[in-house]
Amino acid sequence: MTPSLTMIVPALNEEKHLSNTVHEAIDAIDGLVSDYEILIFNDGSTDRTGEIAEALSQKNARIHVIHHEIPRGLGYGYKAGVRLADKTHVLLVPGDNELRQDSIQDMCKNIGQADIVLTYANNPEIRPLSRQFISRLFSGIVRKASGLKVRYFNGPALHRTDLVRRALTEVSDGFAYQAEILVRMIQSGATYVEVGMYLNARPETSAFRMANVINVFTNIIKLYYRLRWHKNPLVAPYTQNLPMDIKHVGTLER
Repeated sequence: MTPSLTMIVPALNEEKHLSNTVHEAIDAIDGLVSDYEILIFNDGSTDRTGEIAEALSQKNARIHVIHHEIPRGLGYGYKAGVRLADKTHVLLVPGDNELRQDSIQDMCKNIGQADIVLTYANNPEIRPLSRQFISRLFSGIVRKASGLKVRYFNGPALHRTDLVRRALTEVSDGFAYQAEILVRMIQSGATYVEVGMYLNARPETSAFRMANVINVFTNIIKLYYRLRWHKNPLVAPYTQNLPMDIKHVGTLER
């Protein structure tokens, strides 16, 4: 199967970064996939993000824009993008240009090595100490709840579209969405490889404002409760539909 890629680009008030994000993402995948599309989700922006997104789509027929009148959250946009995706693989690329071009390339080079390409930060020190602490705590809670040894649960992940679509049921709209998806998929038998990524320095965004921090940990507590005391109900709906070629869980060393 020749891989193709849908890139989901969420953007909330990213007028300064959106154009560079899209252009660098297109350059990054050149020669690595047979075809691509970009779904830009203008998530209720109050600046010129929507106008810039429309201008990008006018210049490139592979770019499509979805406008939300009010912010709906990362999880909502991601799930909508996966359902709309028309390519064999799907990847979220943050609209704030945090993900470096060479990191997108490294992820795409691993297409076909496993069902999921996971990422962890090689340079976490560029983030504020508070963000680093919350990220470590977040991953530690999910590891304890799930029993999985994944390094980082909330970074950009590259999925087989057909498999990740089956894991969207009951996934939250907030910042914990990717962790919920990964737990469901990996415990159901999907394979994964982990690769290091480099992040661009950026000003602190709304991602770690207190309301959003509370949202993340509220969803993780719910996830922890389901995994620990409800006989893992996240797994059953997905396992029943897994193809026969999914036989093991693990990492492939880079």
